[in-house]
Amino acid sequence: MAETRELATGLAGVLRIGFTITTEGPVMIRLIETFQTRHPECRVDLHEVDVWDPSSALRSGAVDVLVNWLASAEEDLTAGPAIEHAHRVLAVARHHILARAASVSREQLADEQVAKLPVSFPAALADALLPPRTPSGRPIPRTKNVRSIQEIIANVARGEIVHPTIAGLAVFQRQDITLVPIDDLPAIALGLIWLTRKTNAKIHALADTARSLDLTEPSGQATEHNKVAPPAG
Repeated sequence: MAETRELATGLAGVLRIGFTITTEGPVMIRLIETFQTRHPECRVDLHEVDVWDPSSALRSGAVDVLVNWLASAEEDLTAGPAIEHAHRVLAVARHHILARAASVSREQLADEQVAKLPVSFPAALADALLPPRTPSGRPIPRTKNVRSIQEIIANVARGEIVHPTIAGLAVFQRQDITLVPIDDLPAIALGLIWLTRKTNAKIHALADTARSLDLTEPSGQATEHNKVAPPAG
């Protein structure tokens, strides 16, 4: 009877969930585990997608739902519920002058250089993650072309750039990088995104599960300053 009910409501089968190197984490896993407990006839398959062009996986049909930062203004996509709100920090080299600061403001970024992200990265999301201007209108120089997250990390560690990022991201937990709280950037929402014309019962069920869980308290430590991780491996 349960199987018949699942089939009748369109929940049986596979739901493919995409994520990037910066959006996979414990909150996403908790959501998936809860969803599968509630809907055992729907199997979840996870797919890592291109961090610089995450929406293409939705449009090609490679994934049904994307877990990503809710800042993009792409008209063919639906922004669903948030599952997390993450604090903002500035990644700087350990020897950088800002590494000694208790916190930094957006205004200070005008005196620094940041990464110039690939053109495939959604413009609205790039502006949300790396503000183009300070509150007073000064431009924040995007000067260093990068092709991967690893290139961003390496250039931060060398002191070539600074990088506004998300508190708690494992990829930035390194001994040669300091994470300094940005005190005037709001927490950014992580949530579910899907192609509007391909909305289905499985996607709605996942979104309903997300709304029912208490997942959206700001995450990451606001006091990440000078946090050092042990060497990997």
